[in-house]
Amino acid sequence: VVMRIPVYRSQAQRSNEAPGRRITARMNAAPFIRAELERGSVIGEVMTQVAEYGLMRHKAAVEVQMSESLLAAEEEMRAYARQMQNAPDIQNVFRPDGTGLWADGTAGMRDRLADNIQSRSAREEFKARFNQREQAMRFSLQDEIDARIKARAAAAHAARMSALEDSLSDPFKATTQDYAMAVLAVGTESDAAVRSGIATPETTRVMNAQLAKRIAERTAAAYVFDDPTRAVALAEALDLQDDVDAGRI
Repeated sequence: VVMRIPVYRSQAQRSNEAPGRRITARMNAAPFIRAELERGSVIGEVMTQVAEYGLMRHKAAVEVQMSESLLAAEEEMRAYARQMQNAPDIQNVFRPDGTGLWADGTAGMRDRLADNIQSRSAREEFKARFNQREQAMRFSLQDEIDARIKARAAAAHAARMSALEDSLSDPFKATTQDYAMAVLAVGTESDAAVRSGIATPETTRVMNAQLAKRIAERTAAAYVFDDPTRAVALAEALDLQDDVDAGRI
């Protein structure tokens, strides 16, 4: 009897898969990708905040420059306004065409101070704010300049009337022709003063009437002086003149 030794034959078949667990099972990339995305989101947020902080600091620095420039502009404009109030050529401070010493001085001041601001948009904003302050100060200065011009014109007119009164109150030198010419000149000056706004028709009429009265009083007093006969002769002459004016003789 021949004894057969049993032989074990495996039923396993060759597999094409790599040894160990499947790749899809042992290396799932989703958590890593998600982590990287989350990390990138955090970094992006940090960078955004850094950029916003830098922009905020830049805006703050520009605002400081603008505030300092505006403060310097206000101080310079006030000093320049005081200088213009006492300018010898006060007529040239504000010219009818919009030019003048004030316009030229403030324009140069604005451009010079704007150069201290780095941002172009901030420079434009500074110029706009400067123009607002300049306009307010210009209106105030114009009122003071106008008042000074009127005061000087009134003083000049008063001096002119006083000199005219002196020359026409001498009965031995002044003539009726001189008086007629003086009345014409005074009327022309009065009309010009009314047109320029320095005087009104009512004030010029009162002033001219007062001038005529003072000339008459001073002329009569100079002619009569202390001679009674001259006083009588003058009174008779005035009566006759009244009759002539009335057409009686």
